[in-house]
Amino acid sequence: MTSDPTTAPASTTDLAVSRGEEAAAAAAAHQPQLQQQQQKQLYVLPSDAVERDRLTLQHTQIASLFGGIFHAPVAALLERGGGDDGGKEDAAVRVLDMGCGGGVWTREMAAAFPKTEFVGADIMSYAGGAVFESDPPNLRFVTENVVTGTSFPDHHFDLTFQRLLFLGIPSGGWDATLKELVRVTKPGGYIEFVETDMEIYDAGPILRQFNLECSDAVRKLGVDPFAGRTIATLVRNTAGLEVVDEASVAAPVWAGAGAQGAVGRANLEAALVAAKTHMARLTGAASEAEFEARTRAAFDECGVDTYKAYYKYYRVVARVA
Repeated sequence: MTSDPTTAPASTTDLAVSRGEEAAAAAAAHQPQLQQQQQKQLYVLPSDAVERDRLTLQHTQIASLFGGIFHAPVAALLERGGGDDGGKEDAAVRVLDMGCGGGVWTREMAAAFPKTEFVGADIMSYAGGAVFESDPPNLRFVTENVVTGTSFPDHHFDLTFQRLLFLGIPSGGWDATLKELVRVTKPGGYIEFVETDMEIYDAGPILRQFNLECSDAVRKLGVDPFAGRTIATLVRNTAGLEVVDEASVAAPVWAGAGAQGAVGRANLEAALVAAKTHMARLTGAASEAEFEARTRAAFDECGVDTYKAYYKYYRVVARVA
């Protein structure tokens, strides 16, 4: 009696190979999840309603300092939108807000340009939460990780916007981040970056020392606290990108700067207090309360005109080849 080769039992070697391949496939499938979890652990800021309020304040601050919420030359395209595309999927006009946080930029843009599709993406699941009833129909939110790679198709977006991710990207993750943004953006489309860093300029002795300690603490997590200031260089060193616009602005935190100083201080002080769970441990503070008290004391130094402290925001717009 001859055996049927299609139904013959697998050998021990075949089973071992099969199980090894299954294990390798399972490990590969788990790796992005593991990397995403590790990346979340790097991020010192919370994902709650208080942080969303701070991000809204910061959004207003940046818009005021830069004179608008976007600067890529795409206003006419976004105004026109996809229109009647005759059923052609690629005729749609799409914008990605990568690292959208609470979604304040995405929502404002979607309301302003109703004929364009807007997608807000963030590694944190709170990234705008569920779409609110008041949100326009051309808006949706998804959970994605730009460092490990997103699920978006190639050449999908006409404008990709990324703002203030310097605390969420590992020091060695910037190249992968920029390459991924190039991949998902259409040739001829634009990528706009807005970044900051952790340096406070012209600070008094108390705030200066506190600033150094906080910067060192973030570095312990594998994050470059000063990556934001290098964004233009990073973009220029990325294949397929041509810088078409760049600018930087000072965000004052001292009392003599009036309303801008008050907003600048409120944003920075609130961010550090919000991060106290991690920062207290990383700076060696005895407790979260002690770290918060030190934060308040450091910024109280900005209440006098002796020290005209400020930090910076950096903007870069690049065209995809």
